[in-house]
Amino acid sequence: MAKKSAQKDKSSSGKKRKSSTSSSSSSPSSPSSSATLIFKSGPAPPILQFTMNTPASDLPSNFKVEKDDDKNLVTITGSTDTCTYTNVTAIKSVESDDDSDSDSDSVSSAPLTTTFSAVYNEENNTFTVHHESNLETSLRPLTQQVDVYNPVVSDHSLSAASLMDRRDALYKSFGSSKKLKVLKAQAANQVTVDAVVAGSTMYESMSSVTQSKSNKDAIRLAVTDNVKDPIAEALESSRKLLLPKYDESASKAGDVYNARDIMGAESWAGISRVVDACSHKESWLAALTERDDYPESIMKELKFIGDELKGGKDKGNDKDKIKVLVFLRHCWKFHNYMKKSTVRKGVDEIAKSMGVPEYAAVRILELFTQPIDGGGYGVTKQLKDKKCVHMLLLMMLSSETCQVGDISLLVKDMKMEVAAASDLMRQAGVTVKKSKLKGGDILGVELKVPVVFPGVKRGRG
Repeated sequence: MAKKSAQKDKSSSGKKRKSSTSSSSSSPSSPSSSATLIFKSGPAPPILQFTMNTPASDLPSNFKVEKDDDKNLVTITGSTDTCTYTNVTAIKSVESDDDSDSDSDSVSSAPLTTTFSAVYNEENNTFTVHHESNLETSLRPLTQQVDVYNPVVSDHSLSAASLMDRRDALYKSFGSSKKLKVLKAQAANQVTVDAVVAGSTMYESMSSVTQSKSNKDAIRLAVTDNVKDPIAEALESSRKLLLPKYDESASKAGDVYNARDIMGAESWAGISRVVDACSHKESWLAALTERDDYPESIMKELKFIGDELKGGKDKGNDKDKIKVLVFLRHCWKFHNYMKKSTVRKGVDEIAKSMGVPEYAAVRILELFTQPIDGGGYGVTKQLKDKKCVHMLLLMMLSSETCQVGDISLLVKDMKMEVAAASDLMRQAGVTVKKSKLKGGDILGVELKVPVVFPGVKRGRG
């Protein structure tokens, strides 16, 4: 009788029981050689009923039962890889007949029939038969909730599909046969441009006509801007290595080059302290130049500034001019000191040998030399040209208007050829005016805005 009841419970109800191992209290004769029938007294474990369908894999061991005595509720929760299952059941109290003081409304009579449920354990190949004291309480239908949805199309192929392709895929999956026939007829009636005689040519011609003039101009400018002359690019790179930092869009001549940037912050601050200290003395020019030797060209400019100060023509920026000329003097000392291409000394030794402050020597070595292996500094032909053009520009920047009537005296102090000095200034975008007098050549320089740098010199074919 128990075997028949177990088979009926498994085949007709379609319910799956949670596998459980139990010890047998009594074991009658086995119904077959491949299965063992085991009886166990007491209430049956909950029967889990999956309302949608059973999970693809075996139930994990994390199904748990929680009982709330205050609310008379039993909650069963469990999960698989993709779903969560939940059941909440109210418990009906069943009390014995001996307890006469209990409320009759809260007591339900025990069922008149005796029911058994069997659980088949595939691992042990055994049936475990349980006594059902209350079948309604033991049957637990589970509510299924999908936690993770794995779509059929997992390679995101539809993300790049067109609107028409997405529509076709939607109707193929969920549309009726009538709608699919309509879509098939629409696809058959579509005419592509390539199917028409000379259709592609007509399409291209119409596209060129409908394209706006502004789009054509934008495309033309984009193409022309991206195409650069490699020779012009090489010339621009060479110019940036030769000249100090410059601003081609400057509206004032004094803003194209910046003397303070050339001198550097530390050198500017150190020279400012010296100039400020000398300005408080009765003869600031003597205090500034009595201990150091200055070339004739720089002394001439310093005396000119001193005459302006005596005449009450201080323009407010005379101290800045003096600072530029003092740094130019330090560069002149380095120009005379660096007769060889290399020097194997440290910064402090070089500063002492040149007779300049160490902060000025650091900036000069940074601008016009490069470190060499084994310690020391070296110069190249390009660095020598860079030093000379910086010195000539500093003389020009000492003027408020960036215009000097004659820099030939500085060229003479630097022991340069006038032609070489003129060529360097032209490369810096400076206008050079050369004239001859009985005393020698006069080299006038002026920086105009917008600054124009010379182009590429191309040989005659």
